[in-house]
Amino acid sequence: MAEFDSASGTLSSPVEAISLQNSGFLAMHPEKPVLYSTCNLDEGTKWRGGVAALQILEGGTLEVLNQVSTQGNGSCHVSIDATGNVAFAANYGSGSVASFQVKEDGSLSEAVSAIAHPGSSVHPQRQKEAHAHYFAAGPHNQFAYVPDLGLDKVLIYRFEPETAALTAAGAGLTEAGAGPRHMKFSLDGKFAYVLNELNLTVTTFKHEKESGGLTALGTVSTMPEEAEKEKMSCAEIRVHPNGKFVYTSQRDLRTNPEGSPLGRNSISVYRVTREGTLQRVQTISAGVRIPRNFNFDPSGKWILAGGQASKDIQVFEVDEKTGKLSPHGEPVSCPGGPICFLFE
Repeated sequence: MAEFDSASGTLSSPVEAISLQNSGFLAMHPEKPVLYSTCNLDEGTKWRGGVAALQILEGGTLEVLNQVSTQGNGSCHVSIDATGNVAFAANYGSGSVASFQVKEDGSLSEAVSAIAHPGSSVHPQRQKEAHAHYFAAGPHNQFAYVPDLGLDKVLIYRFEPETAALTAAGAGLTEAGAGPRHMKFSLDGKFAYVLNELNLTVTTFKHEKESGGLTALGTVSTMPEEAEKEKMSCAEIRVHPNGKFVYTSQRDLRTNPEGSPLGRNSISVYRVTREGTLQRVQTISAGVRIPRNFNFDPSGKWILAGGQASKDIQVFEVDEKTGKLSPHGEPVSCPGGPICFLFE
């Protein structure tokens, strides 16, 4: 945990809030002082995917409320629906998803629904099987969406906020070999932006409120046409709080954990057109190595980008008129390697 001053753009040195086995993606309860984290659970002979519910104590430290199995391997994403009653988790390793009820104290039930995704796609190494990478509710809190990197699909589930039960409701399709990873919706809920990890693109989908369906409208590259794309990978996508801009991060997979140059690790900025599609306006060095995650501070004036490999955090100032970024100060050391940012 760390303190961020939105007036000056200053970040304090992070300190450990709690220690969890393979802690990863985070989600905040919309009302309760409870944080959720993906993690690993020790089942004696093997590790299994899990989610931990964590009480936020005075001073920002954390205490475990409970930990539950995600009924799969490689839990990589967790989210909470708008009512605060349902938690969703995605398992990359087993290509599966699970849903949970959130109890009164913020702890989680055992999995209500656990669904494995069958199938594969065209990439000979990365798409031999399903790899669910994200699972979150859509704008109207009726459907939840799962970009599955291994299937080149965004799977859609109808869910019941009262019970957390899931029902399959179709899928949106990306290009073969795209490898959808994460997604976000426009502020009005009419469009969805899906970040494709393998072919370094963002696909804009039209979102149907009643059916929850997704129809592809167009795709834009996350990098300049002349850029070298060998051994590159996309990571995170965010929509600016004003809804006018979208941001993605790109990772140079040749980056070594220590001592290597920044390489092609970058953040790209896109302007949202009148049609809802995207136009890339900037690609800038991330200032860190392997920017697996980044996020806006609540004011929308700043972005914090985490270097998973370089173990540091770079602050960027956001131009409110153009959306473009400029680095603010030097990276702040973050032992352990940051991979997710949330603001309380």
